[in-house]
Amino acid sequence: MERMRKPPSRVAKSAFGGEGRGPGTALMGTELFASVIVGALLGWFVGQVFGIRSFWPLLIGLAIGAVAGFREIYRYIMREIDRERAAGGRR
Repeated sequence: MERMRKPPSRVAKSAFGGEGRGPGTALMGTELFASVIVGALLGWFVGQVFGIRSFWPLLIGLAIGAVAGFREIYRYIMREIDRERAAGGRR
């Protein structure tokens, strides 16, 4: 008797943006990393421009970058939830 294959899980499908769903979960970590790096660089740059000799601009830039990265992840997840609701809960 032929065994039925189980379809791939939802996580495996969306890991690389399957089914035309945008960047996918594999790129969310990259986006967070990039946001933190950009925030840190901007904080460092502001510190250099204004002659601030402490680490506070860098830390503030890191925090702003982390918040921006997590905000983008949240927005991506909410778009996926809305898309699923619009499709009636089925894929």
